[in-house]
Amino acid sequence: MKGLRWRTITVVFTVVFSIYLLAPTILKFGWDKQVPKVVKSDDPWYYHILPSETLKLGLDLMGGLHLVLGIDFIEVNRDAIAKLKNQLKEIIERDKIEGATVETTNDNFLLVHYKEDATWKKVDGLIGKDLGQYLDFDSQTTDTAKLRMTMTWESEVRRRAVDQSMETLRNRIDEFGIAEPIIQRQGDEKIMLQFPGVQDPGRLKDIISRTAKLSFQIVRTGSEEPGGTNGSPTEEALKKLVTQFETEKKIKIDPKKPMSGYLTQLAQWAQGKIPNGTELLFNRKMNVNTHEFQYIPYLLDREALVTGEDLQDAYYSYDPQTNEPIVNFQLTP
Repeated sequence: MKGLRWRTITVVFTVVFSIYLLAPTILKFGWDKQVPKVVKSDDPWYYHILPSETLKLGLDLMGGLHLVLGIDFIEVNRDAIAKLKNQLKEIIERDKIEGATVETTNDNFLLVHYKEDATWKKVDGLIGKDLGQYLDFDSQTTDTAKLRMTMTWESEVRRRAVDQSMETLRNRIDEFGIAEPIIQRQGDEKIMLQFPGVQDPGRLKDIISRTAKLSFQIVRTGSEEPGGTNGSPTEEALKKLVTQFETEKKIKIDPKKPMSGYLTQLAQWAQGKIPNGTELLFNRKMNVNTHEFQYIPYLLDREALVTGEDLQDAYYSYDPQTNEPIVNFQLTP
């Protein structure tokens, strides 16, 4: 009998305590009353004894938005191999090795061109000494060695890209003011997002889908640079090229959707039609009268001179002459 009495007391206490903890949730979703974190003197008496925390309802109970995002690892690997190319060039210049040049390919390989086998042996020794954990040998011809990123370093680059993307998403979502979002990895290459109770999914998708990438690239052809020299097409030829692509592929830029899919197809189609080591990007301008967007093509060097990783500090201020907001930034030496 003594054991039964204690079990009864335990059960009753557990039920009463559970009701106490669930009371704020019942008040919120049953009577639309929210127990405040800071209670005022004129609030109902039970606000003073009840906790303010309620159960966090998920998508199955509140509805909302569920997204699974992927990362463009082709672009990520392109940036990574471009940095390795610059490091290798600096090493070759540092050791004063003549007759060796380095370039990247569209499929993210590194090519080392050399005139003599002795030159390649020197470069190969430097790669093993300074970049062995980043670069692997792939193949070789009489005057060119083909290198690729090591599996270990490529996995690390992808991991960092996912971590950076998750941090960027958290910062954007915090600005949106969503309570209790769920942001977590799904596998090794995707990010799962859940937003219970979201009422404006369109705006949220727009904020999430914006690309956050800073790079400075040389303009070969554009509205400020007419082109037509060093093998670069003229501005008019560039516009005709884009028109031809859209006609053949039956595709147009949709202002409501990210441009990544369009740009990927354009890059594949334009191979052999534009100089090696270049890419086509667009400047978007809006007509103030019609509110329609105009997309102006630019031919840029694919390799960026400066990227966001070279950014040391950034802050906003106002132009003293026009009083318009501007962004000031400082790059690493």
